[in-house]
Amino acid sequence: SVDNDPNIVTIYFIALTLSNLGQAHQSKHEHDTAMQYFTESLRVCYLTYKCTLSCEKNLLADTAPISKEISFSTKRQDKDLSVPFTSSSLYSSLLLSKIVATLKQIGGLLLLMHDIGDDSRIIADALNYYARALYIQENMLHLNDDDLQVAETLAGIAEVYREMDGDNELLGKIEEINACNKISSNSSGVCIGDYADSPLSQSKRKAQNGLLPQDRPVGERKNIGNDGNEPCFVFDVPTLFRIANALIIKGQYDSSIKFFSEVLNRHGNTVDGNHPDIARSMDGIGVVTRFKGDYEVALRYHQDALRMFRAKTGKDCNQLDVAKCLSHIGEVCMLNYQYESAASHLGDAIASQKFIRGLRDPLVAMTLRSQGVLYKLQYKYDAALASIQDALSIQINCLSNDHPEILITRFQQGQLLCTIGNFKKSIDIFCDVLGKQRKVLLVPDHPSIGHTLHGLGTALARKGDLIEAMKCYIESYRILASTHGGAHPDVGHVLNSMGECHMLRKNYDKAQVAFEEALQLFVAALGDDHVDAAFTTIRLGVVYAFKSRCDEAEKLLEDARINLRATWRNDEPPMADLIVQLGQIHMRKFEYDAAVESFDEALRIYRLVLKEDHPNITRAIDFIKRARHEELLSV
Repeated sequence: SVDNDPNIVTIYFIALTLSNLGQAHQSKHEHDTAMQYFTESLRVCYLTYKCTLSCEKNLLADTAPISKEISFSTKRQDKDLSVPFTSSSLYSSLLLSKIVATLKQIGGLLLLMHDIGDDSRIIADALNYYARALYIQENMLHLNDDDLQVAETLAGIAEVYREMDGDNELLGKIEEINACNKISSNSSGVCIGDYADSPLSQSKRKAQNGLLPQDRPVGERKNIGNDGNEPCFVFDVPTLFRIANALIIKGQYDSSIKFFSEVLNRHGNTVDGNHPDIARSMDGIGVVTRFKGDYEVALRYHQDALRMFRAKTGKDCNQLDVAKCLSHIGEVCMLNYQYESAASHLGDAIASQKFIRGLRDPLVAMTLRSQGVLYKLQYKYDAALASIQDALSIQINCLSNDHPEILITRFQQGQLLCTIGNFKKSIDIFCDVLGKQRKVLLVPDHPSIGHTLHGLGTALARKGDLIEAMKCYIESYRILASTHGGAHPDVGHVLNSMGECHMLRKNYDKAQVAFEEALQLFVAALGDDHVDAAFTTIRLGVVYAFKSRCDEAEKLLEDARINLRATWRNDEPPMADLIVQLGQIHMRKFEYDAAVESFDEALRIYRLVLKEDHPNITRAIDFIKRARHEELLSV
């Protein structure tokens, strides 16, 4: 039926079933059998794709001559295969998507086989399959660089690149393939032979330029002899940026920095020290460094990048790059509790982005989301809800429902609802986001999954489900500690949440251990005068109070007060949080008048900026009632 009058949908599901059988055998480590099923799936899709376009002769006129056919055998065959490069039909797009998926499956399997057997030829084949998948995605399916499927392909190419690093024997194999314009795999029996318009034969094509090793300009070619020096793998700069950004999406931050650094190396001898590529790399490294938890270093990278961008004038100054950099600086300032600076930078970024890209652009949505988070931290909850909802409405109109950026925005929406006390809706959002993240993110232990688990645990804890909350915290801790490393602020925040959960369950020894570990982490990562260290010190002081170490507790809280005053005035809610904890210490010391006085002062401050139904106000009122009740009982 493939060669005559195929039922496209039926054949599509045949190809899908063949791929599923291949995945099943791959999971059983039966790699040769898996490769046979993958290649048969690819063969069926290619032949059916040829049939769907057989009547479109005008399209074939602009494409490659009919040349080679994929052979499902263990030996190379030289038969014809038509791979036209233009199509707009629904069925063609369906088949092309399946072809891309299978090409990536074969590339991934070859990577796995290389890890086991360390065969240079296999890793060369893997690159070729990923490269062909990328070509089809960009030139035939017309997918954008920010599409999740393109990011997955780029991440696969990056993985091959890392495997090839330093392999001079492999370099020879790749150059041989380049010279012959061939893609082949002796291990799998797959052959896609020569044809004039092969993406691998057109090194200057936009989608392919730089994906394979090429000679450097005279004077820049690196030694590729047998002396162990680095081979001359040359990716063009746009591809380096795209792979670096794909690795950020995948959560592989160290690998991403290597590709940004390679761009800097390319411009190491340039006369123009403010070249836009240098500035973009600095800005990208700043983003990665922020994700890795080093906020001060990240801020310096972003500020240097902004200076470089602004050093250009007229048409040489890319205002969109400036706006992105302003947004990144604002996000780092938020993490350092520098809210006024954050508001200024985010406001300037939004104004520029709206002017350049319009009101309904995804880039605008990302900055609006950051502005919503800032409003939440400033206790401006109505404004925060409006900004996050605006961001979400923009993204829904131009991105798929399970796109990672939409999931991040919905996560922030859940965080905000949890903060204002709508725990049920917050839990529903976190559960929905978590389910989609586990389906669409490229790694099972992605940091975003760890953050969502942390948010879900907090909502459950505030609702009173402490056992389920602790399960979420433990899994979040495992993911973030494994992906970020132990000394990361995000890990410290999870430890604080675990300590609070232990406090509510009256496990004060476990709470103390969690808070002490978090404090050590914050001091190591951010310094002993950082606000996060101060908040953790307050929590530790409360534990001491419950363990009847009230004098030590009061000293810790006074030390924390000094640090907090550097960031907030005495009439702002964070200072009220500290006063509430001081009131609890007075309660433990049976000083009920002093406790009531502290709770009253905290309540007065909360009411300056919060609505009457805010959880902090409700809690302060409950503490006042409890202190007065205890005072009556003591009399």
